[in-house]
Amino acid sequence: MRFVPSVPVLGLVVLTGPTLAEPAPRTETVPLRVMVLDEDAQDWITVSHGGTCAMLSGVVRIDFGPSAGSVVIDTEYGGAGTRDPAPVEVMTGPAVVRPVPDGARGIEIVLQDLPPQGQVIVTLDIDNERGWFAGNRVMATPADIAGSTAEFVPHARDAVRGVFVDGRLAVLPVEVPCTDGASEPGAVPVA
Repeated sequence: MRFVPSVPVLGLVVLTGPTLAEPAPRTETVPLRVMVLDEDAQDWITVSHGGTCAMLSGVVRIDFGPSAGSVVIDTEYGGAGTRDPAPVEVMTGPAVVRPVPDGARGIEIVLQDLPPQGQVIVTLDIDNERGWFAGNRVMATPADIAGSTAEFVPHARDAVRGVFVDGRLAVLPVEVPCTDGASEPGAVPVA
């Protein structure tokens, strides 16, 4: 009989199953709506965030230079535009407006973490240089505004451009990464 030393056998058990991988970052194409309205003694620009999961920061630039009615921003008496100049002011929303001189043909609105479904409202006076009046006021009609452009330059990403085709509204499709903790619309959180 031979003696065989006993050697403990070490075994390795490998359990296989689904691995938990990090989910791929989700992005969303956000409709950023830029609307220009000249309907009463005070004119309005609204910037609306149509997304659901990411805040927006960056610069909205509106260029009235190519407008059909030679639209200008009227901030002072005796300058460009006529009758009822107005200061350019942010009325609501997380934004600031870069200084706008009288007779400017453009404006820059700096968005600072505009939340999903949020809105920025800027008041100002825009006039046309065609001499079109309504009720003793110079008006910039949608036909005057048509051809103007809007651009959104998000921080560290490429600009997105649009045209005010109907003279009031430009919709800019902005792709943004969704923030942590955001879920798909309609999703139920798992505890």
